[in-house]
Amino acid sequence: MTEEVKAPALAVWQTSVPLSVIGVVLNRVVSRMPLFSWQLYLTVMLAMLVFSVIYALWIFPSLFRDKPVLRDHQLISFLNCFVGGIIFGLIWNWSLTKGQKGISNFVFLGLTVLMFVLSFFNII
Repeated sequence: MTEEVKAPALAVWQTSVPLSVIGVVLNRVVSRMPLFSWQLYLTVMLAMLVFSVIYALWIFPSLFRDKPVLRDHQLISFLNCFVGGIIFGLIWNWSLTKGQKGISNFVFLGLTVLMFVLSFFNII
């Protein structure tokens, strides 16, 4: 199910390819960076989980409303790919280009929480 919307963030939307690439690369760096303790690893992963939930439930959907949380297309392109990685980041940038919200943010949210829970049980 998609909904067509003409929100301020979409009126001048243009995906920033360089910042999208940087977002994907930094996503991989953060998720694979060598950490020296489990406490630091858990802190970084928990921070990423919290930010991902906030982004998927609040920030990304706001881009299709009259008052989006973010308006800068370069920052949005970067965050889409940093938070969503190569798959969801590209889907989100494409959704903004088409002006169709869809449900990808909810699919991302479900998969993110599932992966966090599964990785938590593997650590213990």
